[in-house]
Amino acid sequence: MGVSSRTDVIVAQTMTDQGSHTVYVLTGKPLWDSSIMPKVLVNGTAPAVAFVVDYISGSVTFASALGSGDVVTVNNFTYSTLIEVGDFRSWAVNGTQDIVDITAFQDEWHKKVSTFKAWSGTLEHLYVSSYLWNTFVASTTFYVKLYVDMNDSHYWVGDAWFSAKGMSVPFNGVITEAVTLEGTNELRYV
Repeated sequence: MGVSSRTDVIVAQTMTDQGSHTVYVLTGKPLWDSSIMPKVLVNGTAPAVAFVVDYISGSVTFASALGSGDVVTVNNFTYSTLIEVGDFRSWAVNGTQDIVDITAFQDEWHKKVSTFKAWSGTLEHLYVSSYLWNTFVASTTFYVKLYVDMNDSHYWVGDAWFSAKGMSVPFNGVITEAVTLEGTNELRYV
């Protein structure tokens, strides 16, 4: 598993068009802090087209294509540096979604739709440093990367808060830390 620290606020970074004139990325600079909405500009002004920011990939997707000569810049954001926190013994992730009943009087059967989704999880690892405790005390979000194979080629990623943290110190064993996470945005499988 990895967690991240935040860096200083970044200004005036030019994004790269991915060819469709709708998706623009900052090459080599993923993992934006999702608690800060970056200022996106097209040719130096606020875009007339709606857009969505993907904090994990460090990209902006516009609802419709921009012109081929348009320059997209991003300001006022931070990106993360991954810090490996090793010796994890286990982790678990749980997803939930709200189900809303939309049944009308004329319906014979209940009708339901899925609305908001959320995720949470737990981590347990051997205590090696105070990094996780310091992150908990600082009340900051962090980026989590949870590996599912020995080659580190597949993993779950997302931003989270620590909602609880504890340590166990047995008289004849190894010190362990247990952490409870609350996701702040999408948890994505890569």
